[in-house]
Amino acid sequence: CYKRLICDLATGAIPDSDNLLSLFNEETEVISPKFEYTTAAKLGKAVKNAQVCEVRYSCPLNNQEIAKIFASGVQHFVLHWKPSFLEDFPFF
Repeated sequence: CYKRLICDLATGAIPDSDNLLSLFNEETEVISPKFEYTTAAKLGKAVKNAQVCEVRYSCPLNNQEIAKIFASGVQHFVLHWKPSFLEDFPFF
Protein backbone atom coordinates (compact mmCIF):
# COMPACT_ATOMS: atom_id res chain seq x y z
CA CYS A 1 0.00 0.00 0.00
CA TYR A 2 2.95 2.36 0.43
CA LYS A 3 3.72 2.58 -3.26
CA ARG A 4 0.08 3.36 -3.86
CA LEU A 5 0.07 6.00 -1.10
CA ILE A 6 3.20 7.66 -2.47
CA CYS A 7 1.82 7.64 -6.00
CA ASP A 8 -1.51 9.09 -4.78
CA LEU A 9 0.30 11.77 -2.80
CA ALA A 10 2.31 12.72 -5.88
CA THR A 11 -0.87 13.09 -7.97
CA GLY A 12 -2.31 15.49 -5.40
CA ALA A 13 -5.26 13.18 -4.69
CA ILE A 14 -4.17 12.99 -1.04
CA PRO A 15 -2.70 16.10 0.62
CA ASP A 16 0.96 15.72 1.59
CA SER A 17 0.75 17.81 4.74
CA ASP A 18 3.66 15.92 6.34
CA ASN A 19 5.88 16.48 3.29
CA LEU A 20 6.45 12.75 2.85
CA LEU A 21 7.20 13.19 -0.86
CA SER A 22 10.37 15.09 0.02
CA LEU A 23 11.90 11.67 0.80
CA PHE A 24 11.66 10.82 -2.90
CA ASN A 25 12.97 13.97 -4.61
CA GLU A 26 16.44 12.67 -5.37
CA GLU A 27 17.38 10.03 -7.92
CA THR A 28 17.66 6.56 -6.42
CA GLU A 29 19.82 3.70 -7.62
CA VAL A 30 17.99 0.61 -8.90
CA ILE A 31 19.59 -1.50 -6.15
CA SER A 32 18.27 0.79 -3.41
CA PRO A 33 15.28 -0.41 -1.35
CA LYS A 34 13.89 3.08 -1.97
CA PHE A 35 13.89 2.74 -5.77
CA GLU A 36 10.35 1.38 -6.20
CA TYR A 37 8.95 4.10 -3.93
CA THR A 38 10.78 6.84 -5.82
CA THR A 39 9.38 5.36 -9.03
CA ALA A 40 5.86 5.51 -7.56
CA ALA A 41 6.38 9.20 -6.74
CA LYS A 42 7.63 9.91 -10.26
CA LEU A 43 4.65 8.12 -11.79
CA GLY A 44 2.16 10.09 -9.68
CA LYS A 45 3.84 13.40 -10.51
CA ALA A 46 3.84 12.55 -14.21
CA VAL A 47 0.27 11.33 -14.61
CA LYS A 48 -1.55 13.45 -11.98
CA ASN A 49 -4.26 10.78 -11.98
CA ALA A 50 -4.93 8.62 -8.90
CA GLN A 51 -6.74 6.02 -11.02
CA VAL A 52 -3.47 5.23 -12.76
CA CYS A 53 -1.89 4.66 -9.33
CA GLU A 54 -4.78 2.39 -8.37
CA VAL A 55 -4.25 0.25 -11.47
CA ARG A 56 -0.45 0.16 -11.19
CA TYR A 57 -0.15 -0.48 -7.42
CA SER A 58 -2.50 -3.01 -5.91
CA CYS A 59 -3.72 -2.39 -2.40
CA PRO A 60 -6.82 -3.69 -0.61
CA LEU A 61 -7.66 -0.10 0.39
CA ASN A 62 -9.27 2.45 -1.91
CA ASN A 63 -8.18 6.12 -2.16
CA GLN A 64 -10.65 7.27 0.48
CA GLU A 65 -9.53 4.60 2.95
CA ILE A 66 -5.86 5.39 2.39
CA ALA A 67 -6.56 9.11 2.79
CA LYS A 68 -8.52 8.49 5.99
CA ILE A 69 -5.73 6.43 7.55
CA PHE A 70 -3.10 8.87 6.36
CA ALA A 71 -5.10 11.84 7.69
CA SER A 72 -4.83 10.36 11.18
CA GLY A 73 -1.11 11.00 10.86
CA VAL A 74 1.91 9.63 9.09
CA GLN A 75 3.14 7.96 12.25
CA HIS A 76 -0.15 6.07 12.64
CA PHE A 77 0.01 4.94 9.02
CA VAL A 78 3.65 3.90 9.35
CA LEU A 79 2.99 1.85 12.47
CA HIS A 80 0.51 -0.26 10.53
CA TRP A 81 2.13 -0.37 7.07
CA LYS A 82 5.84 0.37 7.64
CA PRO A 83 8.03 -0.49 4.65
CA SER A 84 11.58 -1.62 5.34
CA PHE A 85 13.29 1.42 3.82
CA LEU A 86 11.74 3.69 6.47
CA GLU A 87 13.69 1.89 9.17
CA ASP A 88 16.62 4.14 8.21
CA PHE A 89 14.67 7.27 9.20
CA PRO A 90 14.72 7.91 12.96
CA PHE A 91 11.50 9.97 12.94
CA PHE A 92 9.45 6.87 12.15
